[in-house]
Amino acid sequence: MTVEAVGSRINDLLIEYVVGGDIDEAFRCINNMKVSFYHHEIVTRAINLAMERPESENVLLDLLQEGFIQRVISITQMSKGFNRLIKEIRDLCLDIPNANVLLRKFISSATNEGWLNISSLCQFDISPEYVLDENAVRTFKERITVVIKEYFSTGDVKEVMNHLTFLHMEFLAPAECNRIFVKELVMMALGQRNRDKEMASHLLKNARMPSDDIMKGFYMSLDSAPDAALDHPYILGDLSQFIAKAVVDEIITPTHLDETEVRYSNKLGRSILEMSLARYRAVNSSQMIVKYWGACDCGCAELDIHDIKNKIMRLLFEYDCYGDFDVACQAMRDIGLPLFHHEVVKRTIIYMMGNPHTRLWNLLEQFVYAGIVNDTQMMKGFKRVKESIDDDSILINIPQANLLYQKYLNRAIMEGLIDSVSYYAQKDISMCQLDPLMGFCRSEDSKL
Repeated sequence: MTVEAVGSRINDLLIEYVVGGDIDEAFRCINNMKVSFYHHEIVTRAINLAMERPESENVLLDLLQEGFIQRVISITQMSKGFNRLIKEIRDLCLDIPNANVLLRKFISSATNEGWLNISSLCQFDISPEYVLDENAVRTFKERITVVIKEYFSTGDVKEVMNHLTFLHMEFLAPAECNRIFVKELVMMALGQRNRDKEMASHLLKNARMPSDDIMKGFYMSLDSAPDAALDHPYILGDLSQFIAKAVVDEIITPTHLDETEVRYSNKLGRSILEMSLARYRAVNSSQMIVKYWGACDCGCAELDIHDIKNKIMRLLFEYDCYGDFDVACQAMRDIGLPLFHHEVVKRTIIYMMGNPHTRLWNLLEQFVYAGIVNDTQMMKGFKRVKESIDDDSILINIPQANLLYQKYLNRAIMEGLIDSVSYYAQKDISMCQLDPLMGFCRSEDSKL
């Protein structure tokens, strides 16, 4: 079946569904096409039709939501469909002037109802950006303050970025929201412990914001410095440390500081910038800046590999016994190492190889659908299993591991858990590559 033929059938089934309202018939047509890898096109065309026919909006969104619930459309295909629309938003606006607003509304609705993972979406590229009025700024500050306070308690960077992305969609001014966020984060951290200041710096490093947005957030902090100094007498040292650390972390450049030296008329702002530059240019400055506030417990350098291994295996065993996804999610949060979720994928696949009647495939699917394990981590987990098979560490206990691996890989690709093009395009990962959890299958006594 050609791409054009599939597109035509999708259009026909959507029109028939809108007219007749028979959702079961729509799903039957979708399944009969047998193109699960192309389901993102159903999402794209359904949302497009909802924009063109506002009276059909609710029934089309219901179709997508029910498609997700019944696993007709995977979370990966759902995200891919919305991303296609985001990338085409400028062209859409030529035919549908309010397409930008409508698409943001649909994304907000889908996220709230749990059938779209907002963290997997790309940024909107649309201008001009809205300018927030005073009431909107006040509302945004109130809401982001709650998010920042929660971050100081949990240290969950991903959760903060999910909230911030959602607020971008709501307020339609991502750059201005980013600037206010940076200022609020820094000013709130000034009154906290050194651990919290380091956590704030860690969040900025991992927020993946445009450098200009971050620096403009610092501008706003410098503008407020004279008033803030009344409550924070050490603002000169602390705020200059934030800016110097941002340069060391390469989220802004030294050029940003040079450009702003003449910007500030208030004496304290100029002094803070001068100290930031002095800190950065000092001998051995990077090491001193990094260690200035101490550790924020955001990493995993001191964790015992046995403890991580035991927690992962306990998670898998308990889910296999009881099938409680909420408990599994809590266990993932307790492990607290999102950068190493590929190890959970790896362990799950190896567990399934040795226990063919397990229910753990369902766990992998749900982790992906819920956005707990992303595409990159899923792909990396499969790569790690392949490496273990190639060096015979698995074949000793599971002689048919190669066949089982290919079976699970094919299934993951067919169900949209892994993108086949990205997987096969990746070069084999060198065994010498730094990965503190690579020792799982080799050394029981290793430490991170």
